[in-house]
Amino acid sequence: MIVHLDKLPEYGSKEFSGEIAPELLDLADDKDVKLLSGLKYDLKIQKLDTEVLVRGCISLDVEVQCVRCNCTFVETVEIPKFCKSFEIKDGKNEELDLTFELREDIILAFSLYPLCSEECKGVCTICGKNLNSDECNCSRESENRWSELDNLDI
Repeated sequence: MIVHLDKLPEYGSKEFSGEIAPELLDLADDKDVKLLSGLKYDLKIQKLDTEVLVRGCISLDVEVQCVRCNCTFVETVEIPKFCKSFEIKDGKNEELDLTFELREDIILAFSLYPLCSEECKGVCTICGKNLNSDECNCSRESENRWSELDNLDI
């Protein structure tokens, strides 16, 4: 997203809405995240004395895998109060490319521990069945993994 600073009003702000194409976000090689849309933005950009202030909301629809059950689900990553300031250097800045900053902030907003739901039961540690859709008959009594340490003679 390139903003031409000479098109901004001297006083007040100008609103920008749209979508940055998924190809420009450079996330195609990421195996953990599949982009379902471009980066949507609804921004107000204001030119002040020595800086440009950018405020608004950005969002991105992605398909990710649940860390408990390994199923894919759709998640909207959103920054409702995006705010950045950029310095204007003695009128040398004729245009401002916001793509990198928008991309970096939305990546930082990705969930580190994506869950399809808070109630996700995950997979059985013995047979590997998804416990959200199937019940398994595995015995949970002997699941104490540390019990063999009790037999050590130290």
